[in-house]
Amino acid sequence: MSINAFVDNGFSPGREFCVKFLSSPEFNAKTLQTLVSSGKSKKKEEIATLIADALEKKKLTPEQVLLA
Repeated sequence: MSINAFVDNGFSPGREFCVKFLSSPEFNAKTLQTLVSSGKSKKKEEIATLIADALEKKKLTPEQVLLA
């Protein structure tokens, strides 16, 4: 099995891919809301953006997101 199982060549790597991936049906809004404190009343894509910000600032780790 390849470690690049989630690579999607349709999006630029990094932040754009992260937001699109977290906005996909693979994650539901309720799960994403548990990762950021200010995500309770936001739309799924807005929560995904907050998570991408937290990942960039190292307030969240990729492991925390994938284990949510």
